[in-house]
Amino acid sequence: MEFYVSWSHSDPLYQLYDKHCSMLISTVAVSNVWQLTRFPKLPGQVMLDSGSYSYVANHLPLPTPRNVFNRQLAILANSDIPTIICAVDRPLLEKSLSLTERNRAIDKTIANAWELKILMAEYNKSSTFDKYRQHAIEPLAIVQGYDTASIKYCARQLFDIGYTHFGIGSMAHLYDTEEIVRRVEVVQSVIGSLVHIFGVSGIETMKRLKELRVASVDSARPIKAAIYNEILYSEPYRRFGIAGSHLQPS
Repeated sequence: MEFYVSWSHSDPLYQLYDKHCSMLISTVAVSNVWQLTRFPKLPGQVMLDSGSYSYVANHLPLPTPRNVFNRQLAILANSDIPTIICAVDRPLLEKSLSLTERNRAIDKTIANAWELKILMAEYNKSSTFDKYRQHAIEPLAIVQGYDTASIKYCARQLFDIGYTHFGIGSMAHLYDTEEIVRRVEVVQSVIGSLVHIFGVSGIETMKRLKELRVASVDSARPIKAAIYNEILYSEPYRRFGIAGSHLQPS
């Protein structure tokens, strides 16, 4: 199971300490002119998120798939690492959404995945994108849903479009490991085990996902731990709290 560390412009440069580092970078987590080449050292591989979660969480309209795709390509310019680019999904974050609104959100997710597939076809045949040919770019469709039937429906539609890389969204606010596992198993029953899980923070949840043989997970846990004076240690996994500074301002 691959681990992607969620990275923002103010975070540590993890790839300087881990040469095998994989990063998830959202288009909204960096400036409009930022590119991977600004890194002093490139990570081993990246996943470029669309920023959909941030737009919906902040009650902003979603960008168009074409605009996001062009931004993702601009981020990749003049670099050559393996990259997964995420489709613009419509996360189901608001508990107040009606059944009709939930189903429309799922249909929006599917429609945007269709458009990314078309954009990728243009990318693969147009000379306009010759400068990006050095990249191994793979598109990823994100499954959305609110119950077993809707999740399975979305997964089937995305599979039929022809995607081979899938993620599962709207998990960040699910703190029930068993519910997360149930959703993953539903998607795996349609597309197979190799799926990416967004926004995993619990170690026990990660262990269960590893048992399910998911392809990868991402987490912002390392930087959040640092913010709250924690040190994470592996082999075996341990968390240590650091006492607050004894220095007083003069």
